[in-house]
Amino acid sequence: MTRGEQEEEPTDTAAFFAATYRSLLSRLERFDQASNADHPINRLRREMSLQCDRFAVERPSGIYTLSIPTGGGKTLASMRYALRHAIETDKERIVYILPYNTIIEQNASEIRRLVQNDDLIIEHHSNVADDRDLRRVLQLDGIDGTHHEHEEDETYNLERQKLRLARDTWDRPILFTTMVQFLNTFYASGSRHVRRLHQLSNAVIVFDEVQAVPPHCISMFNEAVNFLHGVGGSSVLLCTATQPALQYVRQHVRLSNEPEIVQDPDQVMEAFKRVELRDETGRGAMTTEQLGEFVCSRMAEIDSLLVILNTKKAVRGLFELLKEQAWIAEKGIRLYHLSTLMCGAHRKARLEEMKSLLGKERIICISTQLIEAGVDISFQGVVRSLAGLDSIAQAAGRCNRHGEDELREVSIIRSAEEHLKSLPEIKLAGEQTERLLGEFGRQPALFGHRLLSRKAMETYFYYYYDKIKEKMDYPVPEKGLDLFPLINKNKLSVDRYKSKQQAKPPLEARGAIATVEEYFEVIKNAGKSVIVPYDDTARSIILALNGENGPKQLGDLLRLAQPYTVNMFDQELRRLDRGGNLIYLLQGRVLALHETAYDNAYGVNPAGDGAFMDMIV
Repeated sequence: MTRGEQEEEPTDTAAFFAATYRSLLSRLERFDQASNADHPINRLRREMSLQCDRFAVERPSGIYTLSIPTGGGKTLASMRYALRHAIETDKERIVYILPYNTIIEQNASEIRRLVQNDDLIIEHHSNVADDRDLRRVLQLDGIDGTHHEHEEDETYNLERQKLRLARDTWDRPILFTTMVQFLNTFYASGSRHVRRLHQLSNAVIVFDEVQAVPPHCISMFNEAVNFLHGVGGSSVLLCTATQPALQYVRQHVRLSNEPEIVQDPDQVMEAFKRVELRDETGRGAMTTEQLGEFVCSRMAEIDSLLVILNTKKAVRGLFELLKEQAWIAEKGIRLYHLSTLMCGAHRKARLEEMKSLLGKERIICISTQLIEAGVDISFQGVVRSLAGLDSIAQAAGRCNRHGEDELREVSIIRSAEEHLKSLPEIKLAGEQTERLLGEFGRQPALFGHRLLSRKAMETYFYYYYDKIKEKMDYPVPEKGLDLFPLINKNKLSVDRYKSKQQAKPPLEARGAIATVEEYFEVIKNAGKSVIVPYDDTARSIILALNGENGPKQLGDLLRLAQPYTVNMFDQELRRLDRGGNLIYLLQGRVLALHETAYDNAYGVNPAGDGAFMDMIV
């Protein structure tokens, strides 16, 4: 704590949860009084929300599942469970763990509407800055190239202190963070991660979109979940529309007895039926031109269409082709592009604009899979490039989301422009979906005549997990070992110890923690966050970071910068750097873009010839 700062008064967590719970009930009551409250889907949402409330009171701390279909009000229903259960069992914290920053942005925004004191919610995304190799960077940045050890150490220590103080400490009653940060807390090197671990004990922990756990981390994720309940005394909720059956893998989640909150989920799935999947893969892999023609044919029947492809290159190619098509202008269609090369604030603005126009104007949106989960938007039709059945189900959740029409169509296609060599998991998942599509075509009755049935999803995950079973324990090929056994039984090291010492090793000496820390990464080659000059606020943040800031100001600036960051891979950064489009801040620990490297249509433009102008047709 710096001079002049006062120690914060402790938060009355129980009172805060009670007030937030009352606010949530008040909001749900307003939904019940709306003109469409008696719509069948809204009645189902209301019933599942009530089931969450009752379950929170009736069941003790445990590991449970919440299988609400897409568009079923999962965010508010899971928060209702979390708040009520925290009140009933004296939990200290509610933690939401999600796979993508895009979902955090929307879910946190939803919950903030309920909370009077915004400071009691933390959003912790990927860090904009870290202190790895900071000493090396400072040495390279010496003005005269000479080594001044005392001056260097003073600067190093000051910058390190600022950056560490700037990081969130997870010390608020409600936390939203990512799967990456969660797993890092258990397994990554560095004290900054493990310092947060105690915040996950005696908590209600909600894993949203739990099917998105990286395959190589499944065993380590499952063991962390078991530890949090069995040792940490926390309640865990595995929340998704497409439950991945984690209890059936080799290192399984130890679910509580009768863990599912939703009563008769098969009946709920049937009642939520709003779309029909149509398998168009028999047409063969479509070129961009053929896909453009397919989009044109779909728009002859509907007024809004979402096209989701697996790669940014394929998305941009289709957008550029459609932008030049005469029929787009002739029919008054507005064309949108979304990808992860756009910062969160940019994507949010585009989504809000589309939502305001859907139902009023004709719209086509071409997007990567970022739109699939946690985005409350509804199109009359969806086209999805072949991927895992869980991804296709998520995409279907953006079609006829609120049951506006009796039934709408989701088309599964192949794209000839997608090269998935660098995306092997998507390729493998698509192959298992293809296998399932073939079986469904031959024997649809086995799956209740529905490609999105629970039986179909269970079969898909069975096939997928069987293909990746050797990858679940986090293999490290260069060392010829798996990480998970090193923190579990570590049989090889134990046997060596027993052979040498003629005795069993002490329990605390069994795990090879240092080796796990050395090799553990949730996302390998994850790249680095870059602040982009999307608007005046972002430009002001970049300018301010280039000046003198104390620890508190630096922390505030880095938190404000999070919606304006884009994750870039090394080869993309090198290309930007060669063109002189990178700005180095805080001795190179924070990167920003020049305005010429960002445009309004596509986001980051590595060529550095972007034009920040309105590119919406």
